[in-house]
Amino acid sequence: MSHEFDVIQDEEQFVNEVLFFQSERADNSKYKDAVAVSYLTEEQLSLYEFSDISARFKTLHLMKEAGIRGPRNGRDQDNKEKFKYYSIRIENAARDIVPMVAMKYKCTDSIDYKCLHFNDIIEANPLKDSYVTRIYKQ
Repeated sequence: MSHEFDVIQDEEQFVNEVLFFQSERADNSKYKDAVAVSYLTEEQLSLYEFSDISARFKTLHLMKEAGIRGPRNGRDQDNKEKFKYYSIRIENAARDIVPMVAMKYKCTDSIDYKCLHFNDIIEANPLKDSYVTRIYKQ
């Protein structure tokens, strides 16, 4: 649906963030698709608690907490100024597993190695509207 969020973050590693981007599936450019990002160990990948279904429920929970609602469903009969809304509906399209980069390098006196998340690099970049940032947001 259409909403003002680009990202929702959580403290836990399972569904750590939900990234929203312009949908290429719909003719209307205001609709967004979502990607839920988790940081899991090899063992956690095969556990039910970290399955696609659990990720879907946690993603729905985070979206509801943020105030995202489904499509409008008429007016409230008791208060005509309020609207009713359908529940949020999301479907799983795919599950991609991307291995984390292991820390292979050690810091020295002349080199300081930092393993930063891509979001941190983008946020620290003074050129937030750069070509790389626009590509990443798509």
